[in-house]
Amino acid sequence: MNDVVDRIEAPPSSRERLITYGRTQSAWAEVWQPRDVPSLIAALKLARRDKRKVSFRASGHSFHDQALNDDLVISMSRLDRILAIDPEAQTITVQPAVRWGAIVKAALEHDLFPYVVVSTSEATAGGTLSSDGISRHSPSYGSESAHVMRFDLLTPGADAPRTIERPAVEDDDENARIFREVIGGFGYLGAVTSITYRLLSMRSIAPAGAPLRVATRVESVQSFDELINKQLRPACDEAGALGCPLEERPFSTFADEAAAMFYSVAFMRDGNGRGAIYRSWYTRAQPLRPYIVFRPHYWLRVLLGVLATIKWIRRIGFAIAWWYIQRDASEDIVFVNDALDFTFFMDANITEKELAERFGFGLPVIQQTFVVPIRRAAAFLDEVPELMAKHEIMPTLIDVLYMPSDLTLMSASHGREGFACTFSFEDIRTDGPRERVIAALHRLSERCGEHGGRVHLTKNVFARPETLAKMYEEQLPRFLALKKRLDPDCVLQNGFFERVFRAPSHFLDAHENIEARSGGPL
Repeated sequence: MNDVVDRIEAPPSSRERLITYGRTQSAWAEVWQPRDVPSLIAALKLARRDKRKVSFRASGHSFHDQALNDDLVISMSRLDRILAIDPEAQTITVQPAVRWGAIVKAALEHDLFPYVVVSTSEATAGGTLSSDGISRHSPSYGSESAHVMRFDLLTPGADAPRTIERPAVEDDDENARIFREVIGGFGYLGAVTSITYRLLSMRSIAPAGAPLRVATRVESVQSFDELINKQLRPACDEAGALGCPLEERPFSTFADEAAAMFYSVAFMRDGNGRGAIYRSWYTRAQPLRPYIVFRPHYWLRVLLGVLATIKWIRRIGFAIAWWYIQRDASEDIVFVNDALDFTFFMDANITEKELAERFGFGLPVIQQTFVVPIRRAAAFLDEVPELMAKHEIMPTLIDVLYMPSDLTLMSASHGREGFACTFSFEDIRTDGPRERVIAALHRLSERCGEHGGRVHLTKNVFARPETLAKMYEEQLPRFLALKKRLDPDCVLQNGFFERVFRAPSHFLDAHENIEARSGGPL
């Protein structure tokens, strides 16, 4: 076997400066770009032989350093084919670098749609699987992992990928553990080479054949407490269909049967807050009446996004936006957008960044998400205005999303439901504002933990390792134990896990502690 590995040639490579989507972290690394799965197998064997430190990357849309290191980055960008779509089984199978825009378009050709779709068409299937993507679909349909049927996993040194089937909720064997830990594992356990998703049928929406659209109704609320409680109602039977591990759920989302997507935004004001709740559903029968936020290719939407990065303009913009929200709610206006525009409304932000960089200035963004237990979410939000004022900062956006509990091991919603509260900051072009934002996020991370919540690992993570270790004290040792089995030479590394969990320094200790508690080797 060593002779075979010795004859392997490295794929074409280049030395590149890689940057995150948020434009706040970067690294120089050697980049390999395998052309297919066999060449990926060879690349991982060679990296293992040469003791290289490897991270995976595709479209470069991670917010922090989840896809960065300073040694070797393997680009998955050439593994970008849709492998199969089965209209009868309502499934689609894709390679990891297929972008979600292509997945949605392929599904629509068969009157199907993904259950959970992230809000940018440029994100890749492998990227969102590695973070267990959530979106406005999640209050109804859970996270992305609830709809993954199987994936193929390639570990360093393996001769071929291994197929991992979706386990039953009660399963806890090797297959089940790999399924729940590779999803949301940020490429730390292996490379996913194909993914099969189940799809939602649009056939019940009449008239068949007409363009798919999304209707949206907005409701205004006058406090953070109202914002939270109006998104809850008594528990209902569909919880089990989402693979919820809890036997009893005290709450679930409030929507009627026609509504599929929920989204809310919060506005700060002195001493309290207010906000808007958006309820959306698929339709074909209604004429277009676009909501500007969900028009990513409209020039005015892009311009407003750029202007929102300027603090004094943002204050005026918030006041105008609130006036329109109250008007739209009082008149019970139903907005109707093209389904692709609605789904991928954050594509406008990508356009904003590209335009800004073309004119010689950047639009960096920091975005961090906290998943807070439902009974503590309003109290957590109530603390935000004073904390932001203390640090002299103002978020560009605060969005609040109900999250059912899930089984993904490194998910912030693992075993508990809550509200994902996301804070976005774009007025950070200079060191002063950026440092104040980071300081505020460290404090919010501490408060999140004190409320019994967890920092969501998908976006930026500014928190002390001690704070995160306490939040993930049950999950992290199990995760590192599987890491020890699948990647014993620790070939797969990234700046993210090493930074936030100090993974290498605790690697063996965590594994030994798990063995001791379980009574034997894992």
